[in-house]
Amino acid sequence: MRKIVGVLTNITKATSFGALLIMVFVVVLQVTARYVFRRPVGWTEEIALATMIWITFFGSFLAFVEKKHMRISLLYTVLKPSLQRTVLVIGDFFVIVLNVYVIHYGLLFANAFRNLSSPYLGIPMYYQYMIIPIAASMWIIYMIFEIVEILRNSDYWYYLEEAGGPVDISRNTTDMEEDN
Repeated sequence: MRKIVGVLTNITKATSFGALLIMVFVVVLQVTARYVFRRPVGWTEEIALATMIWITFFGSFLAFVEKKHMRISLLYTVLKPSLQRTVLVIGDFFVIVLNVYVIHYGLLFANAFRNLSSPYLGIPMYYQYMIIPIAASMWIIYMIFEIVEILRNSDYWYYLEEAGGPVDISRNTTDMEEDN
């Protein structure tokens, strides 16, 4: 499972980087063509918009994998250590349920644009909006991985803590001082 998540994360990083390079290139091309040569290039806006949408959804996934998304841990920190894992697993389960909902409605949304193409390039808009269910599926895969890690691996607590996630209050201060 860890290998699958690693491959998925690497593919997402590479795709995001490629999309970012394409977006920067077409925006620079558009600005140069419009303001230097006074001849705007229409298709660049379509490419820039599509890459921005994909970068946004892939970036959301990557931020979550790298523990950069906000997690409200107020309830978590006041619970007994025996309940902390349960709260994390329940929270992750709700994220999975939310993403099942996003997949369902994301597919409906993308399919609504199946017969609509972009004006300049003629690319079906369906492909532009398929990132919604794709990203939600990636979130589900990662959430399943995280639930398995939380339940199976006690070291995962410390990974979450060091990555800015929930803090395991069951660790006493001498344990934390030894880590530093």
